[in-house]
Amino acid sequence: MKIEIKCQFCNTENIIINNVMFFAEELRETKVFCSMCDNEIIKLKTDGWFFVQSIEQYQIEQKIEQQKENLKHF
Repeated sequence: MKIEIKCQFCNTENIIINNVMFFAEELRETKVFCSMCDNEIIKLKTDGWFFVQSIEQYQIEQKIEQQKENLKHF
């Protein structure tokens, strides 16, 4: 699951990725904090944890992953 949300405090666009457990456990409500200002932006339920990063960071990471796939191995 991937959610895009804007922080009300610093206006940073964040992407929240839910990392679930391999074996499903009980869902618990978790506070999610902004990647820039550390203010709470939302509460979500999960049995794992949430990874939060700005959209800019996420896009850079995606470019790096694409470049890795295009590398030629000798």
